[in-house]
This record gives sequence, structure tokens and C-alpha cells, in this order.
Amino acid sequence: MSPKVPANLPITLVRATRAESDEALLKSWLRSLNSPHSQRNFEVTARRFVAQLPEGACVPQPSRMSATHSAA
Repeated sequence: MSPKVPANLPITLVRATRAESDEALLKSWLRSLNSPHSQRNFEVTARRFVAQLPEGACVPQPSRMSATHSAA
């Protein structure tokens, strides 16, 4: 049996990128890969992953952040 976890844990948003959209985030990841082969394979996988997420899920939008959330 798993331990009980309080339901009201604080949410901390951490912004680890300057990207303003999911597309910009994906492109920044692609630039970090050295070989064209790795870039192509990663892009296919990353686009499939991002397509399954709600729009804008990879990059927090400023309008979604509230005073109760803290950024580190």
C-alpha cells in the first residue's frame, strides 16, 4: 500500500527555457543535437509527444501563473 500524500501540495513552476511556444522549445532542443540523423529521429519522437499534450502544455504561459505559484 502506498503512503498517503496530502492533496494540497504547493505547485512550483520552474522556467528552464526562454521558449515562448511549444514549437520554439522543440527547435531549441533540436539545435542541441549534433548529428542530422539524431535531429531527425528526435524531431519525429518529440512532435508525436507534443501532439498528445494540451496546446501550450510544454511552455507555461504568463497568464496561467498566479501569485500563489512560486518560480524558482
